[in-house]
Amino acid sequence: MDTIRIRGGNALFGETRIQGSKNAVLPVMAAALLIKDVCTIENCPRISDVHHMLALLTGIGCRVSHRGHTLTIDARNISEDTMSGENVTGMRSSITLLGAMLGRVGEVTMAYPGGCVIGERPIDMHLHALRRMGVAIYEKENCFTAKAKSLEGTVINLPFSSVGVTENILLAAVMAKGVTVLQNAAVDVLPVLVGGAAGITMRNRMTMRNCMTVCNRNPSFFFRNKIPLFNGLLHSISGSFPM
Repeated sequence: MDTIRIRGGNALFGETRIQGSKNAVLPVMAAALLIKDVCTIENCPRISDVHHMLALLTGIGCRVSHRGHTLTIDARNISEDTMSGENVTGMRSSITLLGAMLGRVGEVTMAYPGGCVIGERPIDMHLHALRRMGVAIYEKENCFTAKAKSLEGTVINLPFSSVGVTENILLAAVMAKGVTVLQNAAVDVLPVLVGGAAGITMRNRMTMRNCMTVCNRNPSFFFRNKIPLFNGLLHSISGSFPM
């Protein structure tokens, strides 16, 4: 269909169920890696990218369950640090697991992510920002390895605002030593962290460059309550976690 023609003049009425947002649930699934317990995410869409992410989480040792629109992730036992294959190369959002894996186990080897093509969308900004936090990156033809003996808080000034890069820095920074300041951060990213106890604050400078400050705190609080996420869609995220 090349065009959609709409003839107005009639009032709209009725009810419909709004499906959970892909752009909301994928970074939340990545954030679940930081929790050494069981996370439950409700109103989760049943789409291919979610299935790819579940396969990646299963491959590194998570126990997952997807029944209806309820998703359960048990990340207590991470046994692998390598991610490859179609689940990585076929999905752009697989790059979000980079920051989460560095925050959780300090090392990850993964193929270069694929997915939708909007321009070239390189991952250079992700790698440069993580290098600023003390991560060593070893690049090969079809994959790369990222290692960090200790993630360190620092000041990162992004050349332009990026949701994906902001997500990766957040997931690494909440487990880093000290304070991380991210300038030109995406403002609509991962409220599950910003609204929880991750020690994240945001402010808009006079220069209109959004500044995010992240302190290392226990991330177990992130999933303790129902949290409204992304564009008014409600995802219920629950679990029993120690403070």
